[in-house]
Amino acid sequence: MRDDPVAIDNLKTLVLKSTLKILSSRTKSPSLTEENARLGIQLLNCVRILTRILPYVYESDAARAWEEEVFWQPQQMSTFQKYAKDVGDYLEPQENLGVQLVDALLELLFYTGFTLPWSDTPPQDSRKGQITYGLWQSGIACDTTVITTRELESRRTEIMQLILVLESKGIYVGPGEYINTEVQAVQHIVQHPDKRRVQALLCSLLNTIIKYHPDSWLPFDPRNPQGDSWRELHVRTCLQFLLVNILNRAPWRDEGRDKNEFRLQFSYLHKPTHFQFLADGIFKILRQPLEPSANVLSMGLKSSALASEMVLLLWETIYTNKKYRQYIVKSGRALDLMVLLMYYSKESQMEGIGRVCVFCLQTLSAEPSFGQSLNRSFDAHNTLPVSIQVKNFHGQYSDYFITVSEI
Repeated sequence: MRDDPVAIDNLKTLVLKSTLKILSSRTKSPSLTEENARLGIQLLNCVRILTRILPYVYESDAARAWEEEVFWQPQQMSTFQKYAKDVGDYLEPQENLGVQLVDALLELLFYTGFTLPWSDTPPQDSRKGQITYGLWQSGIACDTTVITTRELESRRTEIMQLILVLESKGIYVGPGEYINTEVQAVQHIVQHPDKRRVQALLCSLLNTIIKYHPDSWLPFDPRNPQGDSWRELHVRTCLQFLLVNILNRAPWRDEGRDKNEFRLQFSYLHKPTHFQFLADGIFKILRQPLEPSANVLSMGLKSSALASEMVLLLWETIYTNKKYRQYIVKSGRALDLMVLLMYYSKESQMEGIGRVCVFCLQTLSAEPSFGQSLNRSFDAHNTLPVSIQVKNFHGQYSDYFITVSEI
């Protein structure tokens, strides 16, 4: 196909027609809900096409250059009129096509009746889908219970997967070109001008990740070998999407402020209830291998697929938000966290995760009270997994830390 000009032209046509269909469905359709299910199915099919086709576009130097020009540089309206005659009704001529596609996908993540549950306010016969700033789950910035369904989560998953594809263009270039490659989708999202949209997206992602309850302690069920794979896929996609954007080191503003709105919004968190919510959720995932039941039900346990990404999120949270780091230390969780980090630095099969664990410990050591807490006696040593136990150990946390670090 790479040597066939006809096949390449067909590929470009498929990409552009799918993109324009998403934009037209978002702006022209009265609703994407059950009453207008056909339009919603068409939109999801276009999302699936782009998710599978764009990686092939990025792998080819010529196709990637075409995508860079058509999607991320100003184009005449006539460029798109041969693919859809009514593009003037929904396409903004002053905006790049890629920016409009990313904005449309972000809006679709918050579309009532399609990716968000209906509000109880309007009667059912007068419901009309609309874009809101509602959250996907209760937690940070939302105290009311949010009822979600498998269909809503599956749609959000597919839309986020397409955005992740748009943000992954940098992995298809060589090491020599990477430093000069700007991934416009990432830069546009992390510097999005609509701060309320960034806040709603950040809180929705965090709440979805933190409220996930994997049933790792349940015995293996041969009738359902995959478990709740759709929910785990949704949570994993949320976690990856959050990490891609919050870890992006965007250039600093002239006044010294971080341009990354995700990191900036997270640094504003200050309520102890929010810190407790975050700590409980992160520790819940990371603590699974160290639970006492692990020794009894080890045959039926499944290791958490989110542990590696959760370590990355942990590092970013304590690095970005100083008040959260102080909460971890002052609440007495820092010692438990140290043990968890020592476990993952030893047991992780990925060398990079071990380094991140070291960075976390280094960041925690910036707090004077953390060093003082290491003098406490480590009485629960015998409950640890055998792989990180020290034979005949009787001492303090500082003794354990030094001994395990040298092994």
